[in-house]
Amino acid sequence: MENSTRLILGSQTWILLAIMLMMAVLLWRAALGRSPREMLIAGLHAPIQLAAVALVIAWLSNRAGWAFAFLALMFAVAVWISGHRVASTGRWRIAVIRIAIAVVPVAALMFVAGVLPFTALAIIAVLGQQIGGSCRS
Repeated sequence: MENSTRLILGSQTWILLAIMLMMAVLLWRAALGRSPREMLIAGLHAPIQLAAVALVIAWLSNRAGWAFAFLALMFAVAVWISGHRVASTGRWRIAVIRIAIAVVPVAALMFVAGVLPFTALAIIAVLGQQIGGSCRS
């Protein structure tokens, strides 16, 4: 597995995660004066959420059509998150336009130019990053 991109999930991984979570909890409390419980819950929630998404992506790995359905879900979540950052109500339309303008033309050009292969994993990885990045800007 020398050329593998898989993470090694041995005991050292879990020890490192525990140390990093404890450091984050301490910094959260010391630097921001916030409850350590918030960071601890977020830190425990994250690997569960990531594992669930990894299982979905693994299932989608040979299903390019379903990859687009997954991207539509990602797009909807990004619109919801971005729209709520702008205003609590009525701003989702702005988020749709902003994210679509950031993602659709670039994706189309990448497909037409042959830069992005039409495989589920490539589609999810590249376009998912574009959606996520446009949601944060």
